[in-house]
Parts: sequence; C-alpha cells; structure tokens
Amino acid sequence: MVVMAETNGETLTNLEQKIVRQIEYYFGDINLSRDRFLQEQIKLDDGWVSMEIMLKFNRLKTLSEEAQVICDAIKKSKSGLMEVNEDSTKIRRSTAKPLPENTRERREEMSNRTLYVKGFPDDVSLDDLMAFFAKFGELENLVMKKNGSKKFTGSAFVVFLEKDKLEEFLKAEDVKYGENEIVRYRKDEYYKKKNEKRRQHKEQLMKEKQEQHLKKMEEKERITIVPGSVLHLSGFTQDLDREDIRTFFSDFAAVAWVDYNKGDTEVGFVL
Repeated sequence: MVVMAETNGETLTNLEQKIVRQIEYYFGDINLSRDRFLQEQIKLDDGWVSMEIMLKFNRLKTLSEEAQVICDAIKKSKSGLMEVNEDSTKIRRSTAKPLPENTRERREEMSNRTLYVKGFPDDVSLDDLMAFFAKFGELENLVMKKNGSKKFTGSAFVVFLEKDKLEEFLKAEDVKYGENEIVRYRKDEYYKKKNEKRRQHKEQLMKEKQEQHLKKMEEKERITIVPGSVLHLSGFTQDLDREDIRTFFSDFAAVAWVDYNKGDTEVGFVL
C-alpha cells in the first residue's frame, strides 16, 4: 500500500513545514535533475529511497532523526509530490509527477520564473528567506549566493512556482527585509548587467595598461643623449655581462663601446 502525500485537513506545524520543504527540495525538479546520488538511489528500488538513506542528509537530520516524524509530515503535504510506503520506511517522488525532461524549452520556462534578489543581511538563514518569500508566493527553489569563503553575500536566486507571483513580486513597491531595501532583477536582466559590468572592468584595465605604456614611452622620449657621449656609471651587480649592459642601454641610444669586465661594479661606455 502506498500513501499519497496529500493534505487530509490537518495543519502542519512549523517543524513539519520545514521537513516537507526540505524533502520536496531534494526530490524537486531542480535538485533531483542534478543530484547524482539520489538519481542512483531511485534506480535501485522502483523510485523508493529508504529513510535510513534519507537520514544521512545533514539538513534533514538536523530537523528530525525520527523516520516516522518525517513521514507523517510528508503525508500532510498539499503538493502531492511525494509518496510514503505503508510502514513509513521508504519515500519516493510520486509516479504521477515524473521528472520533466531537461529540454531547452523547460530551461527557458524556468528561467522566466527566476529572479535575482539582493539586499539581505549577511547573517540571514535559509529558513529566514523562505519565511520572507512565503508572503509573496510559493517557491520552487531558492539558492543563496556565497563567496569563496562560503559566506552568504546577501543575494540569492529565487524560482517562483507560478510566473504570476513573480510578476506581482516585481511590481510590489517598497519591498524590504527589515530596514534593507530588496533589489530585484529578472534572471536574464541580472546576467546582462553582470556581463556589462565585466566588459567595462575589462575595458578599464586595458585603458590603464595603455596609459602606463604611453607613460613609459614618454619618459623614454624625454631622455636626450648627445652622440659621442662618454658615460661612467656605478652600482652594477657582479653577475652582469657586457651584452646585458649594451642591450639595456640600446633602448635609449646606439652604444658604440662598453668598457666593462664581468665582476666590475662600475662601467664606462661611449654612445
């Protein structure tokens, strides 16, 4: 007997909501299409994954280590995404809701339901963000952007379950998290801005490099040397040879003669 995870009129507790959200994230379209470990597990037993395996997932384990508690929460879910076996020892994604094919059309459709948002405090948690967005509509996925040190950057990608809810969120005025104003961009708009910023940065680096090159050339041009001049310089290292010196000064003028023996710290030459 398979128990469909459908609402039976019972209200989910805060803990149960977190459990359902986490399980449906694991078996959701986005994560399941990328999670090789889960993909291998569902091949072993007609889609079923044992609770023993599921309790090895750290985030789920921190919510509850009791298989029955987790399964009872899943049974109350309104989404119908998950199934629980009769003795609550296994769960699987409902056979009535197979994983969509990863087609170009599917990726574009999902991209149209995705927003980039920023302005959140660095210490905000995933649960905090999920609670915040629950006011605006159900999410299919939320990814917190992190830096090289794995610290939250205050920005995230959110995928709304319904495009209409995304549009409402975009049009909403004065969206704030505490005192922080939340900046919102469509996914494609965000990447356009990011690429433009990267292009401008690259152009600035090229400009600075060219300016440095021109400055060096101008400095060389300001050096005037009269042909036939005899120069005497000191402070040379002892590991130079005559050709090193000739080559260096040839950038400034033709060198007629170099009076130098390897090991000397002084040199004389004729231009």
